[in-house]
Amino acid sequence: MIRARTLCSKVLMDVSESRIDGIRWTGSDDEQWYVNRLFDTPETYRRWESTHFSLVNKIALSNTVKGQNVGLRKTWFTLVQRQSLFQHLRESQVTGREREILISAFHESSDYSKAVVEEHGNFLCSNTSLLCSVYLGSVLMDDARFNTELASYRSGYMEFFSLFCDWIIAEERGQNFMLRPILPVMKYNLSQMQAQLLAMPIAHNRRRALRPAWN
Repeated sequence: MIRARTLCSKVLMDVSESRIDGIRWTGSDDEQWYVNRLFDTPETYRRWESTHFSLVNKIALSNTVKGQNVGLRKTWFTLVQRQSLFQHLRESQVTGREREILISAFHESSDYSKAVVEEHGNFLCSNTSLLCSVYLGSVLMDDARFNTELASYRSGYMEFFSLFCDWIIAEERGQNFMLRPILPVMKYNLSQMQAQLLAMPIAHNRRRALRPAWN
């Protein structure tokens, strides 16, 4: 059934929280790792709850179905970028002085330990919100095709971000980074991909009624 009306922030938040409950029971190992870390302390969960509500509330403010779809797509891009630093540190196993250089480059705070904690929180909240947002797009907004394309964008963005971090480290060490000239090209290509994805029409399909996230 094609969605004919806009969605309020409460619906978007309720479905997101339902999705989190489902992931805790049936998600992949990576998905469960992100979500379970939110429940390590009450403060961590409240931080996610607050940041995610802010995101879905902005989507709900649009008074058209198309506007809400575009708003959710823009939210995906934002979340991919927010989680990128700690994702890079984790995947590339960046440690020691290189880790300090990158944390300092993206944080104004001179307190390194505080910046690491903040960045880890951004990573957990953003990845969890991304999981919820992908689900919202597929189930509530009939936008499953975009979810598939988002995976390609995320891969391309992380490739760009990884090289960008390598350049930051090289600059700090006074070294010549040979791949520096391709960074503007990659950034331009990503902006073009964003524009194409935002303009992608919604492929409405007949679908089953909304089920709990764990089904």
